[in-house]
Amino acid sequence: MERQADAIEREQDWITIAILGKPRGTHGEMFALPTTSHFERFVPGREFMLWFDSGSGRAPLRKRLELAWNHNAKLIVKLHGVDSIDEAERLRGAELCLRAEEREPLPEGEFYYDDLKGFAVVDLATGERLGAVVGFTEGIGPGVLEVETPIESARGGIEVWQVPFAKEICVEVNLGSKQIQVRLPAGLRELNSPETSAK
Repeated sequence: MERQADAIEREQDWITIAILGKPRGTHGEMFALPTTSHFERFVPGREFMLWFDSGSGRAPLRKRLELAWNHNAKLIVKLHGVDSIDEAERLRGAELCLRAEEREPLPEGEFYYDDLKGFAVVDLATGERLGAVVGFTEGIGPGVLEVETPIESARGGIEVWQVPFAKEICVEVNLGSKQIQVRLPAGLRELNSPETSAK
């Protein structure tokens, strides 16, 4: 039985390698959005922890991976004990996580996106703090940082915008100071501002 609570805080030593999406088929298979380009992590028999949004009150679940494969360039996973559309639907949005110590070493210049959460994004030319990293989307190319910036106005609010995690834009990542220095092309911020929300 899952433990119920108003909010369950996620432990700090778990890293996300995929986010579970909608069911696929009738036997518990699910689409998944990988947050890693290292697909060797999706090994049948490997155990993962599923973490839910803290506001859901749902306790994390430990699940074993039965199968994982690519279909039309999309990742599909099957978890042990998830054998129907309804069971798969209940897991939609959960983060598929590994312990940090289970991570494979990365080549120099590559980073796990969980390690970048909370990093300050700083303009290389002016030293201005532009916001903080709140997410990362893996895709074709280098992936995209999601950056959150408070709006300085009477109305207030938060702006969330995107920065391609490319070397020519994200010039330096400093793990010690938790900063990413960026050289933004003209108009990039306005072009990649998908949402604004009030406080």
